[in-house]
Amino acid sequence: MIASKLSKILSLRGVQPFESVGKPFDVNYHDALLQMPRTDVPPNTVVEEVDRGYKLNDKVIRHAKVIVSTPADDSLSAVPPQAGNSSGRPPEPTDLDS
Repeated sequence: MIASKLSKILSLRGVQPFESVGKPFDVNYHDALLQMPRTDVPPNTVVEEVDRGYKLNDKVIRHAKVIVSTPADDSLSAVPPQAGNSSGRPPEPTDLDS
């Protein structure tokens, strides 16, 4: 009840939330918390909103905290094995004291 009253009062004073998901990333409206490789949306598109942003009339008073898409890069998923190690795992540590 208190939250709805506060929301109504702020709305009457000109404070409005703004939508971010699906829109291009804009530093004037968004704070990027994380970048995720995605193939289903264009790069630099907001894919998730962690905290909603608010405007007072036309001025941003709180930036939206968002997760932004990046191009999916298949070359990052295929890590080449290290020299002399065909398993692709890092070499075992050696005992330096002996």
